Amino acid sequence: MSVRVAEKICFNHCQPSLWNADCLLAFITMNRKLLATSILLVTGNAFLIAQTAKSGAVPVAADSIIGKILYTGPAPVLKHHSLNSEPDCDKKHPTGIMSQEIVVNPNHTLQNVLVYVKDGLPNKPYPLPATPVKVDQSGCMFLPHVIAVMVNQPVQFLNSDAASHNVHAMPAVNRDWNVAQDRGSAEITKFPKFEIGMPVRCNIHKWMQMYINVLTNPFYAVTGKDGSFVIKGLPPGEYTIEVWQEKLGTQTLKVKAGTRADFTFKG
Repeated sequence: MSVRVAEKICFNHCQPSLWNADCLLAFITMNRKLLATSILLVTGNAFLIAQTAKSGAVPVAADSIIGKILYTGPAPVLKHHSLNSEPDCDKKHPTGIMSQEIVVNPNHTLQNVLVYVKDGLPNKPYPLPATPVKVDQSGCMFLPHVIAVMVNQPVQFLNSDAASHNVHAMPAVNRDWNVAQDRGSAEITKFPKFEIGMPVRCNIHKWMQMYINVLTNPFYAVTGKDGSFVIKGLPPGEYTIEVWQEKLGTQTLKVKAGTRADFTFKG
């Protein structure tokens, strides 16, 4: 009797006490097949997991675009600023501070890069966040160095320093904004028009500078200490993603939701 025929007979006689020698042989053969298949599945899954971990690949949600901003080339030459003229700031940074124009992370990625959806979204208004985006002046630095807000979203400037500051936004499209701030003060402003890379400086401390990006949709991110970004909540479709860095310029790429997009700037 063939093993396949014996398997059918065994299944028709559910009680093992009714099995004959052929049934027992078929049972052993069938379980060997199942065991071999299970081993192959486990081994295959383990291989895929190992390969994913090795490559650093991260699963991408269907409504998201993820990626990193990479940097190649020589290390940027940055200016050093002594804070001896401001004792309170000097206490926070006794060795001074470096320019924030190009900040390269240990993993060869970039901080302070704006990533946003430039094109491909439905032509409709998006809800305006009511929460202000806060910028602190601490240690004679603007923190954070780059922010993104939506059109007419409040931006709040704080002063945590003992020193006085003078915040001066110098837009190309929006209105000029210039206000003095003593310690502990807070000032709020809004910008009604789309604008990328709006410089903001302190008129008292010339090394202090940051950038505001004013956008018409909520699909954006600013890279941090690992150079990565995630843009969530996108409808299915293809989008034009633009990245902006204050010294290295812009790049664009067409990307579908649910995929990865890495950008590389060369120094």
